[in-house]
Amino acid sequence: HAALNPLMQVGHQIAEALRGDGEMSAKASFSAAIDLLQRVGIASPDKRAKDYPHQLSGGICQRVMIAIALAGNPRLLLADEPTSALDASVRGQILGLLGQLKDEGLAIILATHDFSSVAQISDDLLVLYAGRMVERGPTETILRNPRHPYTAALIGSLPQFGGQPIPSVTVDPRKRFGGCRFSERCAYSQEHCRVE
Repeated sequence: HAALNPLMQVGHQIAEALRGDGEMSAKASFSAAIDLLQRVGIASPDKRAKDYPHQLSGGICQRVMIAIALAGNPRLLLADEPTSALDASVRGQILGLLGQLKDEGLAIILATHDFSSVAQISDDLLVLYAGRMVERGPTETILRNPRHPYTAALIGSLPQFGGQPIPSVTVDPRKRFGGCRFSERCAYSQEHCRVE
């Protein structure tokens, strides 16, 4: 809801993104906005296009945001925590939509802490800790056999894998490290981890 203009109908917000270069008329862009709402799976898109954000559920607002992102015909979609604050059924619908867009050829970078989302739609996985890459590879390989202790700790913290919390230590990403940034929280840390 916070990403949408509360004083503007959602169809006009999508149309505004479609008219970015000024070559499309207001009428044509609103009609194309309705088509985009249908593409992202919103029922009665012609009616929903005339609604304001406060009249829509969080899941529909998320779909509107995806429609706005698709308005420029991107080759790459950056989805930052696209399922946060959504209930399980809506979360599944959004992931299904992202999977469908991926199958249609759209490249997607999914930034998330949700490993079940990653497992569902990701081909490749890049794990970051304190702004640094700690592990990268095929998603299935990393989830089955994590090589870095942080990745293993993340997976181990999930309820279905025992729910063991990672020890809490604040890491300043501006601090210079000679070794592994995770060493202060790592159960396997040795002296050389702090310098290499």
